[in-house]
This record gives sequence, C-alpha cells and structure tokens, in this order.
Amino acid sequence: MSLALWAYAAVSSAVFPFIEGWLDRRHAEGADERRGIYAAEKLQKLKRGKTLWIHAVSVGEVQAASSVVDRIAASGWDGATLLSTVTETGALSADMLMGGKIASRVFAPWDIPVITRRAADAIAPAVYATVETEVWPNLLSEMRRRGIPTMLINARISDRTLARAKPALRLMKEAYGMFDAILARSQDDERRLVSLGVEGSVITVTGDTKVDALARRKANAGQNIRELRQKILPRGGPCFVAGSTHPGEDEVLIEAFSRLLREKDPPGAKLVIVPRHPDRAEAVFEIASAVGGAELYTKLRGPDESDILIVDAVGLLFDLYGLADAAFVGGSLVPKGGQNILEPAIWGVPVLHGPHMEDFAGPANELDSSGMSFKVETADEIERLWRLAAKGALLRPPENQSDYIKGNTGAADRVLTALKRYLP
Repeated sequence: MSLALWAYAAVSSAVFPFIEGWLDRRHAEGADERRGIYAAEKLQKLKRGKTLWIHAVSVGEVQAASSVVDRIAASGWDGATLLSTVTETGALSADMLMGGKIASRVFAPWDIPVITRRAADAIAPAVYATVETEVWPNLLSEMRRRGIPTMLINARISDRTLARAKPALRLMKEAYGMFDAILARSQDDERRLVSLGVEGSVITVTGDTKVDALARRKANAGQNIRELRQKILPRGGPCFVAGSTHPGEDEVLIEAFSRLLREKDPPGAKLVIVPRHPDRAEAVFEIASAVGGAELYTKLRGPDESDILIVDAVGLLFDLYGLADAAFVGGSLVPKGGQNILEPAIWGVPVLHGPHMEDFAGPANELDSSGMSFKVETADEIERLWRLAAKGALLRPPENQSDYIKGNTGAADRVLTALKRYLP
C-alpha cells in the first residue's frame, strides 16, 4: 500500500469515532448496513463468489446503473446482482427502476477499513463496479487485497473537480489506479483521467449509460404522462418545468414567471418546480405563494388549478419533463456543476440552463450547438425564452432530436461487454 493510501486509511479510522454520531443523524436509515452488517434474508439472496456488486451513490448514478442492470438481466448471467446506495432517495429510485432485476439492495458501507473488511466478508463479491465519481480508497484497497476485480462505470471527472482536488491529487491518482478497468463517459473524461496520472491502458470510452436508461424510461412512460397531465395541467396552458433546483435559483425562476402571470402572456401558463432536495419544498412554496397561486404536490386532492406547483415527492421529475413546453436544469445558475441535462433533452423539449454546467459540459455544449438548449443567466433571459417556447418557436425538428439520441445510445451494451471479461 502506498503512503497516500496508508495515510488515508489511518486518518479515516481515527476520525470515524468523532463523526459517527453525525453520520447516523444525517443518514438515519440503514445504520447497520452502513457498518457492513446485513440482514440474513438479504445475504441469502446472494451467491458467494458469484455476486456482482454495483455501487451507485444516489438518483443520478442509480439511473446510470439501471441500463447496465437491464442488460445483465437479459444476458442470462446466472449470478446475483447487488446494488448499494448512500442516499435514501437513491434507494427509492433503485427500487423503482430495477425492481426484480437485482437480488438485493443495501446501503453502502462507510469507507473505514474495519467496516469495508466486514462488508467484503459478508457480500463476498466476484466483481465490484462503482458508478461515475464514487471512488472509495479503503473499499478499493480491500477488493484489491482479496483479488476481486474492480471497475468504474460511466466514469466522469470535471475540470472543476481536478482544480478543487489539488491537495488530494496524489490520493486520487492512487485510488483510480486500483481499478482494473475504467469505462469513461466521454473522451473529455478520459483526457482528464490521464492528466491525473491514470494509465491510459485501463480506460475505455464507452459513452453515457444514462442515455440508454432515459430512452427506455421514455418508451415506458406513456400511462404516467397521461395521468400527470390530467392531474396537474387541467387548464391546458403551456407548462415550464424547473428540475433539481438549488437555493438561489428558485427566486430567479419565480421572478421570471411572475412577469408572465402579471401580463397573462401566455395565458394559462404553469410553472412546476422540483427542488433538488424535497425538504426544501416548503421554503420554495412560501416564495411562490407571494407571487401567485401555489400548491404542494403532496397536498393535491384533485386536478391542480394553481399557477405554480412545487413538487415535494421523489421520482416524478423525468415524467414531468415529458409535459414541458420548456425545461430548466437546476444547479446551473448557482455553482453546483449542473444537473443531468439529458433528462429533458431526451423528450425533445427546449432546455434552459445556467452558466455552471461543469458536470455535464460535454452534453450541454452539444445541445447548445444543436439549438436544443440555451444558456441563461437572468430572469429577463428566462422570461424571453419561455415566451418563445410557449409559441413553439424554440423547438428543433424531430429528426434533429432523434439523431442526437441515436448517436449517444449503446453505452450499456459496451459496458456489459467489458463486464463479461470479469463475471464468472
């Protein structure tokens, strides 16, 4: 073990007792599993030495993993697939998207040596595959010590991440260097990984598995879309959906929409806001109530006649994008790196985003260039584009939309091909 990895293991072990209580409060659900202790009924569904352990921290990563899980289930592999998450919303998303295609779903172990050893003993995986940015040095060290192959799927790393991680670049290089295979989302991600010091021979560009997952979800969303339309759009006017918003964005969006309301142009317009964290819904509702009729989704008892709907439930955003005349992708007016711009884009709706799209820079640049998305920074710009969207003036021809999607599918099949090299 290198000095950087040894130091990380020692420090994490020493610090854990002091932050254990805080972690328990922040992640109240699954406390035992987060310590590598699993219920017997969950372990009984696994096949020791023939379990593929996939780790996806939260909703976006679960989505990226879901298309791979689909391909594994359809491939006829007779082992067991275990999925671990960190967040409770990720766990809910996994249950919705993967259903009976995984043998078990657990919360991931904290990256503390004694806990990762306990988890590895209990699960005994044949392969460990983690998604996107979830690189945990102690767990990877434990897998390597046991000779268990490790993969990073849909790997992404931004210039912003590299810049912020300068004090830990040595540790990052050592951690990424423990992977047997890294399947990168794009050539830009490959370039950044190589600049970090990762051996190019272990990196393969396979594309973004989220595109495959989104295409499948869109194909299966018909009934949900019809029910949502009846429930939240009884007036039939234009609908603007703002997804995964952060503090500092809701105020700008509501200000832009309030101008449309005052002028009743377009008539019957509705704004649907889905905060990134549902526990912020009440605060956003208070802001919205000051400018127009507002409602919380979970309080609806019939068709919604409000001007602004705040969604305080999990799992609805993707289908809501399918109702939109224009969408806004959150985490982009404020410096959060942006949320997944592909979710609304796959519906073919015009997408607005702020200047901070570092985590999805490649797709955002492509969509901007094709005229399917638009960068905005002010309420004035959002207001103007919403008015144009309501008239259909921002829509691209359907063939342009489908060409983009077709050109970015197939990543899940390429990941499955790579996985087959390691699955027993």
